Amino acid sequence: MSNKSAFSWPKINKNTDLAVVVKKDGIWAVNINNSEEKILLKEGENYKYPRISKEGYIAFKNEDDELFISKISFNKKVENFRVSDKVTCYKWNNEGKLLFSKHTGGLYLFDLNSKSIEDIKEGKEFYSQIVIGKDNLIFALKSEMIGEESSYPLSLGIVELDLETKKEKIIVPYKPVNSKSGDLGLNPAVAAISKDGTKVIIWLRTNSASMTADGVPLGVYDSVTKEFKEINNKEITVLTYKDMIDVSPTDNNLFALINGSSRFMNTNKTLGVFDIENEAFKKITKDSEVAMTPSFSKDGNKIIYSASPSKENMQAWEESFNQNIYEVNLENNEITKLTNSKEGFDFLPQYINDNEFIFIRRDINDKFSLMKGNKEGGEEVIIDEIISPKDKALEEEFWYYGHYNLNKIFTYKKINLPSFMYHVSGKGIILIKKTAENTAVLFF
Repeated sequence: MSNKSAFSWPKINKNTDLAVVVKKDGIWAVNINNSEEKILLKEGENYKYPRISKEGYIAFKNEDDELFISKISFNKKVENFRVSDKVTCYKWNNEGKLLFSKHTGGLYLFDLNSKSIEDIKEGKEFYSQIVIGKDNLIFALKSEMIGEESSYPLSLGIVELDLETKKEKIIVPYKPVNSKSGDLGLNPAVAAISKDGTKVIIWLRTNSASMTADGVPLGVYDSVTKEFKEINNKEITVLTYKDMIDVSPTDNNLFALINGSSRFMNTNKTLGVFDIENEAFKKITKDSEVAMTPSFSKDGNKIIYSASPSKENMQAWEESFNQNIYEVNLENNEITKLTNSKEGFDFLPQYINDNEFIFIRRDINDKFSLMKGNKEGGEEVIIDEIISPKDKALEEEFWYYGHYNLNKIFTYKKINLPSFMYHVSGKGIILIKKTAENTAVLFF
């Protein structure tokens, strides 16, 4: 054997496409590139809102709002632990730590390495809709619980919070109803944030749940200029679903969104690209179509989305199974149909790479599966029988006039799993495992 030393990182397992879904028996993780690799993270019912860190840790909570974290390893016993109770919202930050808030008040930061919890903000106010901004900033909806026995949340508005200095300010305040003037006030919510973390898109909801359900205008906060503005383009009306908007990975002013008033998903839902700088909306789909769940390609040149012919009758639209996956090339406006199922309602597509994508299919038996497709028409079931709407965990806020809240039971992320480095020397081969936490010699 040569006396030379050499280090090399194999390409396998360096990046993994990971999905987490809720099934009847518990919460599962699956490797999209090898569907045989799947593992039950935690057994039981009614887990929800899984969130994946870039290192492959999974945060989720149960129906009692207890927060758990599981560590992904397909060839080992699952490690999971309880973080806290009474949790309202949680978000992985760029350092792999977990921000979370409790409805009893406060904002906290959980460190995976030390298993310690840092108090970021104390008090009775709590945070939700957290998004990560630039330069230690986060943005969130701040609220407090009012009353004792039959308490309810009262919004205070959208805040900008500096995690380093722990200073915060309200950037879009809540405004109550004015009964004298008839003004329905403002109950803002966080919709999305640009890739550079500087432009926050905000839903300008009123205090009327019925009016909000039929669509709201948008606003934008710029964390560099510290300015908030309402979008003056009156043709823009959007539903308050996070899967109806996606941010461009290459242009911080561009957002793919579904435009159109009315809570009904079977009519008046147009896909387009919105430029927040000049407030221009470039339509992509036809007036005779309805679209949903857009997602940009990595290079920002394409959008993958779900669409079907519009129908006036909601039941006829859902039972027609004409909902398929499409791709539009933004450079030449060419549209390609990617799925052709006659017995499936296909939606929520996301790119894996230039040729492959994942999506959700609801079949004629009202069962949901995570699918993988390619541009040659190939399909593969990655994991089936994702929990159905008849199960207890989905009775609340899962289906609403044609929209399915898959955010509650499904998530996907490209992650970095442990890699291995080979050190070749005159004495033999040393296999070294490198993780986000440390580096350790495994074999000689």
